[in-house]
Amino acid sequence: FGDVLRARAAAHPDRLAVVDGGNRWTYGDLLARAEAAAGGYGALGLEPGDRVIVQIPNIAAFFPAVFGLFLAGLIPVYALPAHRQTELIHFATRSAAKAIVIAGRHEGFDYRSLAQLVRAEAPGIAHVIVIGKAGEDIAFDSLRPGPALPPVDHSSVAFLQISGGSTGLSKLIPRTHDDY
Repeated sequence: FGDVLRARAAAHPDRLAVVDGGNRWTYGDLLARAEAAAGGYGALGLEPGDRVIVQIPNIAAFFPAVFGLFLAGLIPVYALPAHRQTELIHFATRSAAKAIVIAGRHEGFDYRSLAQLVRAEAPGIAHVIVIGKAGEDIAFDSLRPGPALPPVDHSSVAFLQISGGSTGLSKLIPRTHDDY
């Protein structure tokens, strides 16, 4: 997926890629933001293959956050904005997640408080990365480009998708880059 963004940015750097309210990012802008995120994830000590829970609503920052994970060879574990402590602890422990990327507040809900509750129950989560006001956590906008990013094997797991969870807690389904 990271290579797809790189190719789009190379072919159409000035073409509009993301529009969300006042955010209007070209493919070049999006790639720069994603590379900054990827470098920042690496600077935190996250390594290719590590899992990172992503609980971000439908906002522009979802794209650089997730493409940054792909570029760094990290594996997003997608959580819905409506998921709460039980589901997130389940995802964190089942996936052995090392970090969580969240929106600080969205539609009146404070995801930072939720992330701290999850972190207390899933001590493998070393980092909480926050889009918006981070408080004592890591501000997503503070992530910066780092050394060269590792190549990503297209047959490797790209992300962990959640099942519907109709008979209990959701299962995590590995999906590869090649699947798409």
